[in-house]
Amino acid sequence: MAQVSLKDFEKALYKRKISDHRCSKCGGRVSYSIVEGTYTCQECGFVEKDNYGKIKDMLERNPALSRIELASILHIPMRELNRYFVGGVLTNPRDSLLG
Repeated sequence: MAQVSLKDFEKALYKRKISDHRCSKCGGRVSYSIVEGTYTCQECGFVEKDNYGKIKDMLERNPALSRIELASILHIPMRELNRYFVGGVLTNPRDSLLG
């Protein structure tokens, strides 16, 4: 598997995220925060998290969760979840315990 730099990963992720995404509440235009993994509606202010934001938030609240537990709780495919960790975008303290 080829290694992708964090910068290239962020660029690709950002382009994909803002293409045609609209607010799920009012249909307004949204701005995307790549750091937080959130879409914020410019019309009504509603904030929605993408999978990255959900994973990041869950790890901040429950750092002892394994990747398998995260995938199960958040209903995110392991393949997608692993992309964030393999690329170094997210880290999980529990991974270091697994050796």
